Amino acid sequence: MISLKTYLEMEHEKAGPRRPEDPADLLAATLSSYRAVLLITQTSSVRACPPIGTELQKRLAELEKNISGTITSTLASIKFRREVALRKSKFR
Repeated sequence: MISLKTYLEMEHEKAGPRRPEDPADLLAATLSSYRAVLLITQTSSVRACPPIGTELQKRLAELEKNISGTITSTLASIKFRREVALRKSKFR
């Protein structure tokens, strides 16, 4: 184990210039992370609150299934559902 003083005195590599990230790659990574969180939440919801956990688990599974396709179909699905929700809210 090194001391903090020794660590601060060490020469560290300089970070090179960052290349721009591809938006499609970033979106894919974001969706993958979101799906992972949904899966963990599904599992934990039943243990955390049994009375509503099962229903929450079903809804989260449906949401995860809806975003598990390709990026293009996922975006189209999100846009469609958003438009339907907006139409419903206007008529209430």
